[in-house]
Amino acid sequence: MSSIIVAILAVVLVISIRYKKHAKWRKLPGPRALPIIGNLHQIGTLPHRSLQKLSQNTDTSCPCGSAMSDHASSPLKRYSAPQDPLENGGPPKIQAFDSSRLSRCIVEEGEIGLLVPKKSETGEVVDISSKINEVVADISTMMILGKKKDDRYDLKGLVEEVLHLIGAFNLADYVPLLGKLDLQWKRSSKVNVTLTSKTPVTSSLALSMMDKPTKPQDKNVHVYDRTSIKAILVELITAAYDTPAVSVDWTISELIRNPKVMKKLQDELQNVIGMGRMVEEKDLEKLDYLYMVVKESLRLHPVAPFPPRECTEDTTIEGYHIPRKSRIIVNVWAIGHDQNVWSENVEEFCPERFIEKNIDIRGNDFDLIPFGSGQRICAGMQLGLTTVRLVVAQLVHCFNMELPSGMKPDDIDMTEVFGLALPRANHLLLKLSYRLLG
Repeated sequence: MSSIIVAILAVVLVISIRYKKHAKWRKLPGPRALPIIGNLHQIGTLPHRSLQKLSQNTDTSCPCGSAMSDHASSPLKRYSAPQDPLENGGPPKIQAFDSSRLSRCIVEEGEIGLLVPKKSETGEVVDISSKINEVVADISTMMILGKKKDDRYDLKGLVEEVLHLIGAFNLADYVPLLGKLDLQWKRSSKVNVTLTSKTPVTSSLALSMMDKPTKPQDKNVHVYDRTSIKAILVELITAAYDTPAVSVDWTISELIRNPKVMKKLQDELQNVIGMGRMVEEKDLEKLDYLYMVVKESLRLHPVAPFPPRECTEDTTIEGYHIPRKSRIIVNVWAIGHDQNVWSENVEEFCPERFIEKNIDIRGNDFDLIPFGSGQRICAGMQLGLTTVRLVVAQLVHCFNMELPSGMKPDDIDMTEVFGLALPRANHLLLKLSYRLLG
């Protein structure tokens, strides 16, 4: 009995010491939260919007299990400094490529030709969202595999299934202690089944990209085997297929809803490029208003709303303690919708705001970070920006676009679906008519 009492007293002593130590720490403010799960029970089907609402009345943060959501740009600057443990911290991953190796793309006239179906000549309605996906898929396949899409490989199906399953809500992402219990085993099983079912596809692609394996003379050199190449291929294809297409889709949607902006962009393209040829990659640096349009689209519709961060050591931000191993969810969507930064017209699509507010979206200005920042910035940032600007420019330059009969710009459904990306819930349908000469 005495040993039990001693053990209990020892536990109480340890807890009290830790409590006194932690009591000195100033914790981040936030809404009243439940033990373990935090505010997870208050998050709806669109978590980026739910977290913004929860955080609006409680400064900047909102606990979600063991993770923490942040939507303000000012503290973000603090924990994105090069020396900060949050800057280099993140969920474990393998870096296969850096941004300098993923910085070029080529769009041929043949790709945009997918968007010139015979329907455009007869005034029939075209599913522009699907056509955009086809164009971006061809571009991505050419860049990654060195050839256009192959009907033998259902890469589109692979991407859609992987994004849907991985982007679904996972309790272990917010309460890591529950990860080993595998409470959502059905979801994990579906991911494994999907990847296993696509093994013939990825194996064939991997084999086509591999030379005969050779033993390196240096024992420290890592040789990528077929399994590693398959994993890298799935990651590259998934990222390259989905995110640029989503950005182009949202940009065209906003242009249709704002005819004056569309007209201004077409005027710039006509003045700079002329009406006798298509836009080429070398022309992009001359198209300032196009860049503003893309910036504004990425502000309102960031492709990745929650870039993850993880604190590698105990740190303090603006007087608040952030424990080691804390997962930080940077709500990029909320930052782009912050009235303190973007004024009262924050919900309006207004590219002109970037005339006076010259913001660099490549991770240097924390008022707008659609690609993240620092060493954890998106490796395909330049590639994605080039693809989005070029496809948008060619679409707007080549075609006049109209809504189906009876529809007005305000009738366009702008509902989004949450996942790894934020795509449109419903496809955009338009009438296209060719406007270039010849």
